[in-house]
Amino acid sequence: MISGISKFLTSTHGHLVHWLSCAVVIAALSSAAFAEKPGEVQIQKCWSHSSGPDRSGIAAAGETIYSIRNGSIIEAIAVDSGKLIWSNDVGGSVASNLVTDGPNLYFVRRTGFAGDNTTQAFLVSISANAGITRWKTPLLAGEEYKLALTRTGILAINDSGELSSFSIVDGVSRSSRKSSRPVTLGILKLGERSIISTFERDIISLVGNEEPRVMSRSDFAVTALLPEADGGVFYGNDRGILALLSGKDTRPVWQFKSGGAISDIIVTDGRIIAASNDNFVYALATSNGARLWKRRVKGRVSALKMVGKDLLLVQPLGDDNIIFLSTRNGSVSGQIPATAGEFVLDSTVIDSNRLVVATDTALYGYSIGGCRPAK
Repeated sequence: MISGISKFLTSTHGHLVHWLSCAVVIAALSSAAFAEKPGEVQIQKCWSHSSGPDRSGIAAAGETIYSIRNGSIIEAIAVDSGKLIWSNDVGGSVASNLVTDGPNLYFVRRTGFAGDNTTQAFLVSISANAGITRWKTPLLAGEEYKLALTRTGILAINDSGELSSFSIVDGVSRSSRKSSRPVTLGILKLGERSIISTFERDIISLVGNEEPRVMSRSDFAVTALLPEADGGVFYGNDRGILALLSGKDTRPVWQFKSGGAISDIIVTDGRIIAASNDNFVYALATSNGARLWKRRVKGRVSALKMVGKDLLLVQPLGDDNIIFLSTRNGSVSGQIPATAGEFVLDSTVIDSNRLVVATDTALYGYSIGGCRPAK
C-alpha cells in the first residue's frame, strides 16, 4: 500500500516531491551552518532556584553560591544543581555586600532597617559550610557598608567615609580612620590594594593599613574604578571620560571620550573594555587608549565580566538580555534571554563554562557547552 502511494506521488507529482526533498536538505544544511557559526557558543540553562521575591546579593566560592533573600536570609546553593544546602535567617537586615574567603562568609547586619540610626550594626562572620556564627563586631549604626577581603584582613567602608580594618580570625579591629569626605564609590578587590572615590571626586588608594593616598581628582563624578597591575588605576566618570593614572603623576597617561557615563571597566589580554551609557561597549589598548573596537548593545550595562580567556559577559541594567561578546573583535557570541517579569540584579562567573545569574526573584545556573551532572 505504502509502495503504491509512493509510486503514485512520484509519477504524478514528481517535481513537487523533488522540490520538497531539496528544501528539507537545504534547511538541514542551513541549520547545521548556524549551529557551527564561528565564534558562537551554546549556552544552556541547567537549573533554577526560586524561593520568593526580594532577592539581593550574590557571592561564590568553590562549588557554592551564597545569596541574600528577604533582606535577612542567607542561602547556600549548590552550583551544579541549584539545590539548597543551608539557610540562615540572621535577623534584622543585611547592610553590605557578601564576601567570602572560602571557609567563611562576611557581611554587615543591622538590627533594624535602612534609615533607622538607632539600630545596632555588626560585622559578622559565619561558617560557609553550615551558616553558623563565628564572631560579630560592633560597627557604627545607620550606615551602609562595602566590604572587601585584603591581605591584611577585612576592609569595611561606610557611606560617611569611615575606613576600618578587622582581623578575619576574631573580628578584632586593627585600624580605623575617617576620611574628610564621604565615599560615593568603592572598588574593593581581593588583594592588598583598594581604590575608592569621594563625593569631591578624589581618587584614593588604600594599601593595607597605610594612610589613604590621593592619586588624582576627576573633573566630574567618578563612576567606575579598576586598579592597574603596575600601581596605577583606570577610571571612568559621568561625562564619558575613560582614563589611566600611572600612580606616579596626578595627570592621566591617556584619556578616551565616549558618549555617556562609564558604568564598568575590565582589563583582559592587553586591552581595557568599558561599558558606556551611550549604549556602546568599547575596547581600547591599555598602553595608549587607542580604540580597537566598539559594539552597540540594546540598553545600558551594569557590569562586565570575563568568562574564560576571550568571552565577555555583558550584564544589562534591568530586564534586558545578557549578551556575550568576543573580546577579540566585539562580535556577539551568544545571549541569555531575559525572563519575563524579572530584573537582572547580578551575575557571577564560576569558571570558563559555568555562571549563575541572580534576578529579583530567583537564581539561574547556566553552562557553556553542556550542563554537568548534579551532585
